[in-house]
Amino acid sequence: MLNEGSALIPPQAISGEFIDISVTTASGTETVTYTLTSKAFLTGHEYTLNIEVNSAAIGNTNAITGWTSEGTVNVLIDKYDIPYIGPAGVEAVDLGLSVKWANMNVGATNEKEYGTFFGWGETVGFTVQGVTTNAASNNSKSTAHDWTNYWWGNSATELTKYNINSDLGLVDNKTTLELVNDAARLNWGGSWRMPTEAEINELIATYNTEDNTNWKWEWESDNETSRYGYLVTYKGVTPNTHIFIPAAGHRFGSELQYQKNCGQYWTSSLFLEDPTHALYLYIAPSSALMHHGNLRYMGCTIRPVQNY
Repeated sequence: MLNEGSALIPPQAISGEFIDISVTTASGTETVTYTLTSKAFLTGHEYTLNIEVNSAAIGNTNAITGWTSEGTVNVLIDKYDIPYIGPAGVEAVDLGLSVKWANMNVGATNEKEYGTFFGWGETVGFTVQGVTTNAASNNSKSTAHDWTNYWWGNSATELTKYNINSDLGLVDNKTTLELVNDAARLNWGGSWRMPTEAEINELIATYNTEDNTNWKWEWESDNETSRYGYLVTYKGVTPNTHIFIPAAGHRFGSELQYQKNCGQYWTSSLFLEDPTHALYLYIAPSSALMHHGNLRYMGCTIRPVQNY
């Protein structure tokens, strides 16, 4: 028996019953249900699922032999280099560093909007365009940011991906997000991606420098323009270039917290001392630094980068 089919499905995570296969045998029609466990179907990708249904699964005692006792699925993502699919107005800004920085957050439509809050390694998040309310304009992740709803683990001791500690679940020794789990690449396409630990540290170094000849960080807090965050200006080119990094706070459970007061931006790098955490950029009126303190399920914003 060989049958092929295809379907278009919205980007989503599926857990539980997924495909029903009906097979007609001499004794009647049997139905086999194929189940997926926390499989994310991501935008801009094609998946191939090869499913074997054996005689035991359909309850038929025929002469078919040599098949395994369980169904199998092979998921193939055929490409990561997808066309640019982000909003209009996105630019790659030259700040005199090793990579170019985007001029807005993933999920935003201009530089001062918060955009989307993602769990680390999740590519669907909670989108907030405004800066004065907890209400979402596009709540694509309706569940809370917590362990129960996190894609890559269901507790602080049960990680299912990106783990180097055998006490914390499945060990795969992955310490950097794969592109398939990179929210910048999956939501914007093109060559955009999340920044690494090294690239965040390079940006932070321009804040800590005592030489203001090339870079300047200015904290803005303006109710009239709804701008809260850092304006980072690179003066090494003419005309000067800049990015604005909003103080978007983070999403914990179902609440947005600390917006206007600080910003927390994921890197693609795991925190090696405790894999239940990941590294992120923390900004506040008097600081810009690398931090490891956020649990991976926390909803943080993302500022993409692009190679020259």
